[in-house]
Amino acid sequence: MYSILKLLLKIIPTVEQQPLPIFPIVNVLPMPLAIIIPIMRVISTMKTRLKIMQQILPNKKKVRGPTLLADIWNMPEGERILVKFNNRWQAIKREGRVLVSFLGTMARNPLIIPLHISDWRNFTQTQKENFLILVKKKFIIPKDGEKWVLKSLGKKWKDYKCELKSENFEKYRNIDELINNRPERIPNDQWTILASHWFSDKTKKRSDTNKRSRSKQKLLHTGGSKSIARLMDEMAENGEEPSRAKAFIATHRKRKDGRPIDIDSMERVEKMTEMLDELPNSIEQSRGNGAWEDDIYSKVMGPEPYGRVRGLGLGPTPKSLWGYSHQSEMPEENNTPTNEKVHRLEEELKAMEQRHVDEISTMKESQVRLESQISLLLSSFGMRVPQQPMTFRSNEILNEQVQSTSETHRPMHRPIA
Repeated sequence: MYSILKLLLKIIPTVEQQPLPIFPIVNVLPMPLAIIIPIMRVISTMKTRLKIMQQILPNKKKVRGPTLLADIWNMPEGERILVKFNNRWQAIKREGRVLVSFLGTMARNPLIIPLHISDWRNFTQTQKENFLILVKKKFIIPKDGEKWVLKSLGKKWKDYKCELKSENFEKYRNIDELINNRPERIPNDQWTILASHWFSDKTKKRSDTNKRSRSKQKLLHTGGSKSIARLMDEMAENGEEPSRAKAFIATHRKRKDGRPIDIDSMERVEKMTEMLDELPNSIEQSRGNGAWEDDIYSKVMGPEPYGRVRGLGLGPTPKSLWGYSHQSEMPEENNTPTNEKVHRLEEELKAMEQRHVDEISTMKESQVRLESQISLLLSSFGMRVPQQPMTFRSNEILNEQVQSTSETHRPMHRPIA
């Protein structure tokens, strides 16, 4: 038996490297080897074919499932995560990333946030407060950060509905097929309403409009899933965040092969870089909130759209940045007015002073016209025009004079015969 094993070990490498004629070996070797050799030939052939198939067929990318965050949902009662926010009330640091992921799990759970509601604004204030209560059971959120939490939750809820539509709507020709192919994780009643909403003429028309608007957006970015707020926080030096221009350059880098992400982005990056190079130390002086109305970003990208501030991520608006100062519990918050606010207040004060001057001038002109009319009236009664300016007391005297004069010149009524 030992001699047979030694012979088999000598034959195996030869079989894998070069096929051997089977019949001579069968005639020479004992019966067990005559059975083993063909089996080994088959295995070797299958391995070769498998290698060829792996080279020809594309590798299927392994896709991970949805984020569940079971460790967060299963935290002990009373244990919460402290989330840090920047001075624009956006979640930052690692805790901010965990919070964003947690909001994603809420948005994808139709038992928590129903999907059949047509618009996030249609949720009642009580419903949104209940969402916040659930979030604050797991995270410590400051009062001023609650608005951002709801905005982020609403965006993720909307994105999830768009994802469901892109995965299912185009597959089926009519609403019945779509309803019958309901995803398991979506309740039947919500899926039916959602399908009816997608197939309505109003929704189709709005979807076409949104697609055209989306096609006009040409600027891509390479920032990945990291939010602009977290990126600017990581880029901060000595506690001072970079400007919007610096953040734009950092999120619109070239590809690994050196090609630009797109032509429009490359042109804007070059303009911003040139303007930054002209500044001392290539640093744009920050004004406390990462953006201002005459910064390099706005000079290159143009004025801000109504109600929006670009380049800072979700949350900030012109009103929140340039209209009011934050009243917060954060010790880092700077409540001193910015230069833009001081300049705007000065302009408003000048306008008020000018309006006051104009009103006084109008009042003087009206007084002159009134005195002229009074002078004309008194001269018709043979009275002397007072030389001193009209005052409240002189008006009373004038009224008495007019009354006595009118009594003197009152006509006598005669009885009718």
